[in-house]
Amino acid sequence: ATLLFGADFRNIGLRLPIIEVGDLFISFARLMAFCVALLGMVGLWLFLKRTYVGTAIRAIAQDREIMVLMGVDPKRVYVITSALGGGLAGLASALL
Repeated sequence: ATLLFGADFRNIGLRLPIIEVGDLFISFARLMAFCVALLGMVGLWLFLKRTYVGTAIRAIAQDREIMVLMGVDPKRVYVITSALGGGLAGLASALL
Protein backbone atom coordinates (compact mmCIF):
# COMPACT_ATOMS: atom_id res chain seq x y z
CA ALA A 1 0.00 0.00 0.00
CA THR A 2 2.91 2.35 0.73
CA LEU A 3 4.38 1.73 -2.72
CA LEU A 4 1.00 2.29 -4.33
CA PHE A 5 -0.16 5.38 -2.40
CA GLY A 6 3.08 6.79 -0.97
CA ALA A 7 4.02 7.65 2.60
CA ASP A 8 2.86 11.28 2.60
CA PHE A 9 -0.04 12.16 4.90
CA ARG A 10 -3.05 13.41 3.00
CA ASN A 11 -6.22 14.91 4.39
CA ILE A 12 -9.49 14.97 2.49
CA GLY A 13 -10.15 18.48 3.72
CA LEU A 14 -13.39 17.74 5.52
CA ARG A 15 -13.85 19.96 8.56
CA LEU A 16 -16.55 19.04 11.02
CA PRO A 17 -17.75 21.53 13.62
CA ILE A 18 -16.78 21.48 17.28
CA ILE A 19 -19.66 21.53 19.74
CA GLU A 20 -19.21 23.69 22.83
CA VAL A 21 -21.15 22.78 25.98
CA GLY A 22 -20.15 25.20 28.74
CA ASP A 23 -16.40 24.79 29.15
CA LEU A 24 -16.41 21.46 27.32
CA PHE A 25 -15.43 21.24 23.65
CA ILE A 26 -16.54 18.09 21.81
CA SER A 27 -15.47 17.29 18.28
CA PHE A 28 -18.42 16.38 16.09
CA ALA A 29 -16.38 13.54 14.56
CA ARG A 30 -15.79 12.00 18.01
CA LEU A 31 -19.43 12.45 18.94
CA MET A 32 -20.49 10.76 15.72
CA ALA A 33 -18.01 7.90 16.31
CA PHE A 34 -19.35 7.48 19.84
CA CYS A 35 -22.94 7.29 18.58
CA VAL A 36 -22.05 4.72 15.89
CA ALA A 37 -20.13 2.63 18.44
CA LEU A 38 -23.09 2.83 20.81
CA LEU A 39 -25.43 1.66 18.02
CA GLY A 40 -23.03 -1.20 17.26
CA MET A 41 -22.99 -2.21 20.91
CA VAL A 42 -26.80 -2.17 21.16
CA GLY A 43 -27.03 -4.11 17.90
CA LEU A 44 -24.63 -6.76 19.21
CA TRP A 45 -26.56 -7.00 22.47
CA LEU A 46 -29.85 -7.43 20.60
CA PHE A 47 -28.27 -10.02 18.33
CA LEU A 48 -26.94 -12.04 21.27
CA LYS A 49 -30.20 -11.81 23.24
CA ARG A 50 -32.90 -12.14 20.55
CA THR A 51 -31.60 -14.59 17.92
CA TYR A 52 -31.09 -18.34 17.94
CA VAL A 53 -27.45 -17.93 16.89
CA GLY A 54 -26.88 -15.43 19.69
CA THR A 55 -28.37 -17.86 22.17
CA ALA A 56 -26.12 -20.61 20.79
CA ILE A 57 -23.05 -18.35 21.15
CA ARG A 58 -23.90 -17.61 24.76
CA ALA A 59 -24.64 -21.27 25.47
CA ILE A 60 -21.36 -22.49 23.95
CA ALA A 61 -19.53 -19.90 26.02
CA GLN A 62 -21.04 -21.42 29.16
CA ASP A 63 -20.72 -25.15 28.42
CA ARG A 64 -19.15 -26.42 25.21
CA GLU A 65 -19.68 -30.13 25.71
CA ILE A 66 -23.40 -29.97 26.46
CA MET A 67 -24.26 -27.81 23.44
CA VAL A 68 -23.14 -30.56 21.07
CA LEU A 69 -25.70 -32.82 22.75
CA MET A 70 -28.39 -30.16 22.24
CA GLY A 71 -27.87 -30.17 18.47
CA VAL A 72 -25.81 -27.01 18.03
CA ASP A 73 -22.99 -27.26 15.50
CA PRO A 74 -20.01 -25.69 17.30
CA LYS A 75 -17.97 -25.22 14.10
CA ARG A 76 -20.75 -23.11 12.58
CA VAL A 77 -21.03 -21.04 15.75
CA TYR A 78 -17.23 -20.53 15.81
CA VAL A 79 -17.27 -19.30 12.21
CA ILE A 80 -20.14 -16.91 12.93
CA THR A 81 -18.41 -15.66 16.09
CA SER A 82 -15.16 -15.09 14.20
CA ALA A 83 -17.00 -13.20 11.46
CA LEU A 84 -18.79 -11.13 14.08
CA GLY A 85 -15.50 -10.30 15.80
CA GLY A 86 -13.93 -9.35 12.46
CA GLY A 87 -16.88 -7.12 11.65
CA LEU A 88 -16.63 -5.37 15.01
CA ALA A 89 -12.88 -4.90 14.51
CA GLY A 90 -13.61 -3.40 11.10
CA LEU A 91 -16.19 -1.05 12.61
CA ALA A 92 -13.71 0.00 15.28
CA SER A 93 -10.98 0.69 12.73
CA ALA A 94 -13.37 2.67 10.54
CA LEU A 95 -14.43 4.78 13.52
CA LEU A 96 -10.82 5.36 14.51
